[in-house]
Amino acid sequence: MTDHVAPRPVEDFRLEVMMNLANGDIDLDVVDAAGRRPVIVALDDEHLATLIRRIENVGGYANVFARGTHVRQVSVIRSESALFENEADDLSVEAPAGTVSVGAFLDYVSIQAHGVKVPAVLRADEPGATARHARDVAFA
Repeated sequence: MTDHVAPRPVEDFRLEVMMNLANGDIDLDVVDAAGRRPVIVALDDEHLATLIRRIENVGGYANVFARGTHVRQVSVIRSESALFENEADDLSVEAPAGTVSVGAFLDYVSIQAHGVKVPAVLRADEPGATARHARDVAFA
């Protein structure tokens, strides 16, 4: 009898990101107030709500890597620390449904020059976060 191991695409991708970080192949742009560089991974076909929960769990600052047909990196910074916050596209006016895909969200972020305010990040009594600089990343 052969043991069957279920595929774990998010965990496999996380390992790939960590290996590339350890090798110095990619840079982390986002540093939180405590000097940490939180890394979050997602798959393009995951729901945006899942990604937002992950960002909330690390305090609103994150270096996000997403895999679809290619790998993309996006910076997420709490709004009070974001440059050009007032120029970022504010999604609080028409917030996307939580079922929107991560890939679709990153496509949108990539065409916004000053980023996108993500008001759903963090508790309602705290400022949101701004996602910006969505770009392709090449792994070794």
